[in-house]
Amino acid sequence: MDLYLNDWALVILTNEQNQRTNILLNEMEILDNIASELNCDPSNEDLQIKLSMQQDRLGAMRIQFSRELQDLTQAARKEVYGM
Repeated sequence: MDLYLNDWALVILTNEQNQRTNILLNEMEILDNIASELNCDPSNEDLQIKLSMQQDRLGAMRIQFSRELQDLTQAARKEVYGM
């Protein structure tokens, strides 16, 4: 039974991690697109602001996702091992 729970916990954690990774990759692509646009027009203040906002958003999402995955991992350990 523990092996089964371990497998399910691992599958759930892997799926959650993959979802968050895909979100971060999409956000990084947006950041890359803004940076490319800014390279074509370095004096564009709107693009500079968008770039800064996207960098902040990406950083905040990384922190949030890291915390969420830590919480999920702890919950899985508690469920599987009673820790």
